[in-house]
Amino acid sequence: MKKIVLLLMISLSFVSATKIKFQLTPGSINKHLPFKYEDNGQCDRMIERDAYVSCYSFKNKIPLFVAYKLTKESVSPSLKRPSRFYYDNSIPSKYRSKLSHYKRSGFNRGHMMENASADYSKQAQLETFILSNIVPQNPNLNQKAWALLESYTRSLAKINGTIYVITGAIPSKDNFLKKGHVNIPSRMYKIIYIPSKERIISIMVPNIKEARKDNILKDYKFSLSEIENLSGIHFDLNQRENNIEKTNSSPVEEDSYYEQAKEKAKNINYKSLYYNAKKFF
Repeated sequence: MKKIVLLLMISLSFVSATKIKFQLTPGSINKHLPFKYEDNGQCDRMIERDAYVSCYSFKNKIPLFVAYKLTKESVSPSLKRPSRFYYDNSIPSKYRSKLSHYKRSGFNRGHMMENASADYSKQAQLETFILSNIVPQNPNLNQKAWALLESYTRSLAKINGTIYVITGAIPSKDNFLKKGHVNIPSRMYKIIYIPSKERIISIMVPNIKEARKDNILKDYKFSLSEIENLSGIHFDLNQRENNIEKTNSSPVEEDSYYEQAKEKAKNINYKSLYYNAKKFF
């Protein structure tokens, strides 16, 4: 009898956990996105959380970009990773993606702001597991090249103190999950702004299993303008980018950061990451 009660309690806790009512954090856009942007009407809802701000598309049921501030202090802790994903109660039900949409889809639930950048507090971690921070991502990209890029980004925060990150997804024209009509992005991008050096790093990667891991910074380096033209979203960083091109030369420094991230990524257990993602499908 005790076993039955215990199993019932566990089952109920899972159901209620996926329906946690997360609070919005008005004003966090000034913290995480301290420069102007123009989305040309693509952001149906700008969701302000403590850990990030998210530009969400009702039509595609995915975030088009998620912006967040990282600091040396915020990327240093390492709390235990949460084990569940959550619905976003701030989005009307018919425009939400759901856990069932991803089940046996062949795609990972790819974090736009990853848990490892938010493990400075339990609240911030849980916010990264809200489905409005998730897009369908090819497993090979998610667990290898993209994981390396995320590690590299955190290393930049540790070295430079404060950075601003915009992680984006460019919707495909007609590629959706079989369930729920959730758009499968054709490309993923990451724009990293380092204010102390007035420097921008912008990477765009195809959302395919063939995405290469070893030279992601070289093979997938695009200008900010190229990313903006494809996404249709513009950030007030172009002048900074022009200044950087004229005054800074940083390939050696960039390679150094990248090699540090690659070395750290050797310790990532990709099979374990994949299993942990799959078992909650």
